[in-house]
Amino acid sequence: RLRQAEATAARDEALVAKMRADTARYTALKERNFVSEEKVNDIRTNEATAAANLRASKAAVEVARLQLSYATIRAPITGIVGARLVFPGSAVKANDVTLAVVNRVRPLLVSFSVPERHLPQIRAVRRDGSLKVDITEPGDASRHFEGAVRFIDNTVDASTGTIQLKAELPNKDEALMPGQFLNVALVLDTLKQAVSVPNNAVQQ
Repeated sequence: RLRQAEATAARDEALVAKMRADTARYTALKERNFVSEEKVNDIRTNEATAAANLRASKAAVEVARLQLSYATIRAPITGIVGARLVFPGSAVKANDVTLAVVNRVRPLLVSFSVPERHLPQIRAVRRDGSLKVDITEPGDASRHFEGAVRFIDNTVDASTGTIQLKAELPNKDEALMPGQFLNVALVLDTLKQAVSVPNNAVQQ
């Protein structure tokens, strides 16, 4: 259908070019009194009709191209696609059957909760600037991932007494995956020129 519509548009475009040439030629003949004014008006009407047909043909091409685009399935976001959930021969219905799950990993949102008693300090730090987090993987504290808090929930969970936050990580190397458990340290303050000792040096 698209090729047929494109062929029709090409034909109408050629016809418009011919009609424009005829209009120019008959206009020149009218100036020399070789043709009547009525004949020139007829030629101009034919040119306008051909131009209108060309616009309709181009619109039909766009409709056919749009319909053809429905034959290709595209993900709405950039991410990593999981296992396919349908197979050849399956009945698929638009907006009803899930083909696969696409997870966005760049950037990655990390959800975590903190006790409500820290909420005033969290708000104060965020008001003064960006609220940072330091993230490590369980069992591997050598790798650190830095992010910034992008979301603070508007209510406290009454059952746990905590409030949910979300931090955004660039995750450019895709080292972290959705659903992964992580250790999140919320950075509320930085003590400069402070004396510190390793944890294993502290004895009971």
